[in-house]
Amino acid sequence: MDSTSSLRQSMRDMEQAISSGRTPDATKNSVLMGSNESGLFVFEQFTGILKKFNHVGKLLWQKELKIPAITDLFDRIMDENKSRLNTEKCSSSLSMPAVFR
Repeated sequence: MDSTSSLRQSMRDMEQAISSGRTPDATKNSVLMGSNESGLFVFEQFTGILKKFNHVGKLLWQKELKIPAITDLFDRIMDENKSRLNTEKCSSSLSMPAVFR
């Protein structure tokens, strides 16, 4: 499969996920990571969840951070993209809404 075909398939997969109310795979794994002598910290950017692991990989704790900028972000993005799918019927129209850029 060439890169253009692969991109088209990825866009169709995203459309399908959004239409069915699921998170597209491409947006699920955005994380920031850092470490110090006490362990590894992982922040899931899309969900606002902060996790701490020890140095052998055991989850020590996790906390959902209340970040105003991402509160209801998923729902707003899904609503915007569903609206675009319904009105434009064009796979190239899927993107982050202008309000979030």
